Amino acid sequence: GAREEHRPVAVQPRTRRSLGTAAALALLLTLGACGDDPETLEHVTVSASATDPDTSQTTTVHGYVPDLALPAGTTLEAPLDDPVILAVDVTVAVGPDRGFSVRPSDFTLRTSSGGSVAALTTVNRALEDESLWPLLEVGSGSTLRGWLAFPVERGSVDGATLVAARPESMTVEGRGSLEAATFEVSLEPAD
Repeated sequence: GAREEHRPVAVQPRTRRSLGTAAALALLLTLGACGDDPETLEHVTVSASATDPDTSQTTTVHGYVPDLALPAGTTLEAPLDDPVILAVDVTVAVGPDRGFSVRPSDFTLRTSSGGSVAALTTVNRALEDESLWPLLEVGSGSTLRGWLAFPVERGSVDGATLVAARPESMTVEGRGSLEAATFEVSLEPAD
């Protein structure tokens, strides 16, 4: 008779399909975990602005990141229990008749408790590391968008206001010297 051949059953090697499925599953699990990653930045949208009627300087707040990590070794004027950086996304437009430029130091943050916090200009690298480009000096007749950083207690953003200061004795062409003034933009989230 005919002899039957018995071949051992070959173990199926991993196919590209199963490797692709495993890779897709691993990617899905990784992406799913990103939502819990503390490094993921929360962006809150704000749509508010204030204009100085004497100089036509306009400060527009587009939004903020409420809890950017404060870099180790950052010195603060007043100690905070749980400090974070509140990064505020602003556009500043300076009228062509203004004789001064606007600097990040011209901004403060008023907290809901009434405290005033100066802009922190020593953490630009921390902002840049998160692709939040710091606001630079805005010259006469220019418009720039950038981020301002304020050291705050974690969770203290509700009710805060960005305050743009007009320095004392600023001159405006044809108008002479102006008194110091402030212009406020609420950080109330947009609907």
